[in-house]
Parts: sequence; structure tokens; C-alpha cells
Amino acid sequence: MGDLKVVPMAPLFSVMDGSASDVLGCDGIYVASNGRTLAGLSPPASVSPSSRVNTEQQYRNMRAAAAAADRVAKQLQSQNMDPRRASSLSPDNLKRAFAAAKVPLAQEDKAVGSYTFSQVLAALDYPTWDSRRVSGTGNTGYSYVSPVKDQGGCGTCVAFAATAIAETAVAIANGTAVNKNDFSEQWLFFCHGLYYATCYTGWYMSQAVDVLVRKSIPTEANYPYLSAYDCTLRSKPERRPDGTFGRASYNNIALAKQHIRQWGAVTTYFAVYTDFFDWVPPTYTLGL
Repeated sequence: MGDLKVVPMAPLFSVMDGSASDVLGCDGIYVASNGRTLAGLSPPASVSPSSRVNTEQQYRNMRAAAAAADRVAKQLQSQNMDPRRASSLSPDNLKRAFAAAKVPLAQEDKAVGSYTFSQVLAALDYPTWDSRRVSGTGNTGYSYVSPVKDQGGCGTCVAFAATAIAETAVAIANGTAVNKNDFSEQWLFFCHGLYYATCYTGWYMSQAVDVLVRKSIPTEANYPYLSAYDCTLRSKPERRPDGTFGRASYNNIALAKQHIRQWGAVTTYFAVYTDFFDWVPPTYTLGL
């Protein structure tokens, strides 16, 4: 199995902050140094020891740049200057803001995170993004994200997540003000004919995305969700969105963020094995 190491949760998108006061030395996810899980199973090719380490460092660097930008932004605001226009300020004004905020112009630190001056400026200039409120506030802006749905008692979470990103991608492609796309999770899980999945076993995101790329997806009206196997075409004819879907895989959080800005959403997952349910108190319950 190899030596065990305590690592943050990268390349997942919820990462433990090792510097937090409530994090103990034994906290974290234990991963064998040869890249296998504790159960001895080989993970996907993208989850390798080197990609894990690289992603962890990228995340530390991103956090360091964001923290520096936040402190400089507060200092600029205190001087009645707009942080979003930092790149247009004079070098002297910027240097004074960095100095007053006690932020180095650049930093090289593998433990805390490294950044360059230009990366901090980019973080200051980069606007906050929410695919649910692309412009305006409240209900006045575009919402590229489709409504939440209920998968019931069937292990179809992969199909629901994949369908949601498909609905979001189509909304962005069409510039839809309010996402009313409603595609069929039922068809994506049970009826495409490429892979086999059951309510008990669940499914794999890589296969769900492959189905979207190869076959697209019909509407909910064609195959309404029933929480059980049924491939009866309830409303003829089958209707699918115009165009085709593509796919991309990211182990770089910055690239994932850029994808969200361009196409509205990404999806990620974690594999749950039977020993996961033996933890006390339970860390995971069916349906969450």
C-alpha cells in the first residue's frame, strides 16, 4: 500500500484548510503514496500522485493570491479607490496600497502558497461570478442554472448532475434569461443503451458524460423520471437540444473556474464504498 500521507481534499473542490485553528494534525484524507486508495483500488488515471500534489500546490497558490488581493482591496477601498480598476492605477499608488496592507509584492512559499504581482492584480480585476445571477441582483439577472430536482430513492445522482450541467450548457449557448431546460434523467440513466446502471449500484460520471457527447439527451416530457426502470416514450417525437455536447476534464481549479464562466457549470464526484458507511457517526447518508 505504501506510506500513508495526510493530504488536503484536492483535486476535489472542497479543500481542507490546514492552517485553520480547528484542524488537528491527524485530520485529512489518507492516501497511499503509490496513488491507490486504502482499499487497494486503482483510481482514475487523472488522480495520480503527481497530479494530486500539483493540484494541492496550485490550490495553495490560488488561496495565497486571493488572500493578498483581499487585503489590498480593503486598503484601496479605504482610500476611495476601486479595487476592480487596480490595474489602471499608477505603480506608486499600487505599491503604497501593498505596503499599507502589509502584503509583499510577490511571494515564494510552498507551504503557504506562492504568487506574483500580476496574479494579485488579476485577482483584484477578476469579477465575482455566479451562474445563477449572471447580471443584476435577485431575480433581475440571467440564471443559467436549472431548478433543483428530486432523485427519490434511486441511486441516480450521477444522471441528475450530468443532466443539470447539460441544461446549463444549453442555456448559456442560447443566452437563455431563465433556464427552463428540462432534460430526461430517466433516459440518461436507464435508456441510452451504451452502459448499464441500476438504482442500487449507481453509475459513473465519465460514462454519463460519454452518453451526452455521443447521443445528446431527450426532454423530460419524452421520458419522465420515475425512480425505476422504464423506457417508454411517453410523448412523441423525441426532442433533443440543437447542436452537440463536448467534454473536458480539469485537475486545475483555475481552469475549472474559467469553464464555469464560459459554460455555466462543472461536475465532480467522490466514490463511496461500503466501508464508508461503517464510520460512527455516519459521514454520509443515502440521498444527500
